[in-house]
Amino acid sequence: IRIPGAPVIATDYEGELGVVIGRRGHRISEADAMQYVAGYFPLNDVSGRKLDPGMDRDPAQAARNGYFDWLIGKWPDTFCPIGPWMV
Repeated sequence: IRIPGAPVIATDYEGELGVVIGRRGHRISEADAMQYVAGYFPLNDVSGRKLDPGMDRDPAQAARNGYFDWLIGKWPDTFCPIGPWMV
């Protein structure tokens, strides 16, 4: 994992379980859903925090600003390493 610098000032992480979907499907019933799972893998959901995007913000757009911050925190390369195995 490479920490990119600005606008990301701090990072955190969450260990999560990734799921590989092994075939196409649409409107799959709950009873049939597991037939479409090819496997599972560990992943590290890294997020940038304390962001400084370097732009003025409109206080009236607080919800939009927060969503944009969330996206910026997820975009950096290397921020969601997976594997090394799938089971």
